[in-house]
Amino acid sequence: MTAEELQAIRELWNSTTPGNWEAVGMGSEGYNIYTDFGKPAPEQPFPGGRIAEVRGGRNWAELRANAEALGRAKRDVLRLLDEVERLRDVVRAVRAEAMAAYESEEEDIRAAGGALLFQLQQRGVWIKAGHANDDLIFEDEVPVEGGEIA
Repeated sequence: MTAEELQAIRELWNSTTPGNWEAVGMGSEGYNIYTDFGKPAPEQPFPGGRIAEVRGGRNWAELRANAEALGRAKRDVLRLLDEVERLRDVVRAVRAEAMAAYESEEEDIRAAGGALLFQLQQRGVWIKAGHANDDLIFEDEVPVEGGEIA
């Protein structure tokens, strides 16, 4: 998901009825979803304000699960959005560290490659590196004793 899509979801949930939501059973009638309007319990205990009613369903367990899911949805969705944001920050930080390490190692590799090319040239082996596919082309090859470069 894009940052804009996540922000739209956050804005939608932030525009809903404020406070903590809770499913409260109504006996055999189903469940009501109430909010405390974000006020402390002594000031506004449940049921504070009914925001939804859950009735029907194929069975009582399903009805209860639906009500509990709705009662927890706002809190859970906002927590999930916070976690997505936190994990994206972690990925950005790790990616930045990896790129810095790669650039540092790339410099080390280039230096080592330069030293290797120098040794080869000292022995009369000249190398041209192709840019299209990085194939190495040897010219005027000179045998190296023991197959290794000293």
